[in-house]
Amino acid sequence: KIRELKASAKRLALWGKVYDNEKLARKAKSMEKRVEKMEENKTFVTRGSGLKLSLDVKHSHANRMIQIEDQQIMSPGENPSALFHIEDFLIRPGDRVALLGHNGTGKTTLIKQILNHYHGNKGGQIVKFNPQCDIGYYDQELEMLNPERSMVQSLTDNCPGSENDNKTALIKAGFPYLDLDKKVGVLSGGEKARLMFLIIKLNKPNFLILDEPTNHIDIQGKEELETQILDANATVLITSHDRRFVDIIADRYVLIDKGKLVEIHDPQVFYDIERPAPVKAGNNPASRTIALDNEDSILQRMVELEMLLAEDKARKQKFQKPRMQDDWLQEIGKLNTMLE
Repeated sequence: KIRELKASAKRLALWGKVYDNEKLARKAKSMEKRVEKMEENKTFVTRGSGLKLSLDVKHSHANRMIQIEDQQIMSPGENPSALFHIEDFLIRPGDRVALLGHNGTGKTTLIKQILNHYHGNKGGQIVKFNPQCDIGYYDQELEMLNPERSMVQSLTDNCPGSENDNKTALIKAGFPYLDLDKKVGVLSGGEKARLMFLIIKLNKPNFLILDEPTNHIDIQGKEELETQILDANATVLITSHDRRFVDIIADRYVLIDKGKLVEIHDPQVFYDIERPAPVKAGNNPASRTIALDNEDSILQRMVELEMLLAEDKARKQKFQKPRMQDDWLQEIGKLNTMLE
């Protein structure tokens, strides 16, 4: 977040000079102050932390791990609505499947329904599990970890083994002996993530479900996780906005799109539709009125367009969209005119 704000502040300051716009310059200074406050509060796991990330998984000789056939996936809550339909979704041992889709299409809902059936009705008809299926789940919100329990207690709550075994496991994972009684609530995001992966390692599942597993770990942790998954030949179902992680880990891709779960052969298909085409300011009177009345919305949209341009230009030439780049540049010009 800090990196994003710094980049946005730098762009706004530059636009303020280029367009001689005091509003942009003031917004840039405001962002810089936010960055200063965030710098004071940030915590992270550095390369010097000594923490190690590793996974041990069991192997299954079954012909499938899970299968879902002809099912409508519904939203949670008292008044559920249809999210998407699954005609046939099969995961075999050794498959590394990336679940792709826009935010809000139902990726996490599908994962939670799989887990609910696994824990509550493993022999049911909605999700068919192999009897050997043993799931290890990484929750992107890390809600499995009780913030009031210590690291040792967290292992005791979720893993087999004695207290001494758990202390040894934590020390081997790089957690200092004097910190073992620290409550989970005071740990950094990276430390919580590595604790969660240690719990998975000690349970030795044969099927990993990883929901945004790279959100809380640093570059070194990502590289360790990638190596561990590939070396273990693990069966994996992942969701992730980290394109590099998806490209390295997954060998199958399923996409939630237009109310269906479909298999695709290249994740670029999803990346090309990941962001809907922007609405031109001149073509939509409603959006133009909102923008004129809300300076922050204009600035936010300008930053978003700059990010879209940077992301598209970073792609290989054959995957770039020159026409959309021209549209984005034109919209930036129009939005700047509105600010003036």
